[in-house]
Order: sequence, then structure tokens, then C-alpha cells
Amino acid sequence: SFLQMDGKRLKITKAKVAEQKIDAGKSEVIGSTTLLIGTKKGTLIPLRVQPESKKEMDVEEFLRGRR
Repeated sequence: SFLQMDGKRLKITKAKVAEQKIDAGKSEVIGSTTLLIGTKKGTLIPLRVQPESKKEMDVEEFLRGRR
């Protein structure tokens, strides 16, 4: 699955379904370690991502680099 974040393409390589609901097309950072992504079918919590032109990493590492 892919999405645009901060103007760049982000590939989600591993995720789980969240109980919390957010609007489709929206994303929300909880604390400094959790990213929620709203979809038409529910909310995802990405566990592993691959930013455009970078190596695959845990979402916590990705969020630390976004600051």
C-alpha cells in the first residue's frame, strides 16, 4: 500500500488494523511512536514503512526522522 506524506511517496510494508477510527485520507501521529492512517475501510497502524528513495524501516524510526 502507498500514500503521500509530506509530499513524498511512502510504502507501507507491514501494518495492523486499529480500533480507533479517523477519517479516510487523514493521518495522525500519536505520541512519537504511532502513526494512524484513515482509509475507507478503517484505520491502519503502519509497523514498517519505506520512504521514497530510502530503505525499509520501523515506523518509530521514520517518525523520528520526520521532526
